[in-house]
Amino acid sequence: MSSKIGLIISMLFFSLFFLLCVDVMLIQFNYSDLDAKSISISYDISRKGKADDEYISELEERYQVKISNVSIKQPEFGDMVEYVVYREYTPIIVKRETLLLRIKRSTIVGYY
Repeated sequence: MSSKIGLIISMLFFSLFFLLCVDVMLIQFNYSDLDAKSISISYDISRKGKADDEYISELEERYQVKISNVSIKQPEFGDMVEYVVYREYTPIIVKRETLLLRIKRSTIVGYY
């Protein structure tokens, strides 16, 4: 009888640990995906040489992320543009509220 209760309790702990591992893996996957997209966004801003609101909204739509805190709206050749790329993630078990995964990037216009 006690071995059955021990098995039930251990399965409960195992399932919670499994959900925690899945949640951490999904957070890492989303962060890696956001990092790869931020590198592509840096390349696009550097190549096009503009960071106005219209172009930023186009990049947001293309890459399915949010971009904020753009330092220079009309950069010139050689200017450094800093921005933040972020995405919301709703975890399974880590936290009850949504997490905001953010990456701060900078790029130099004309250097790609």
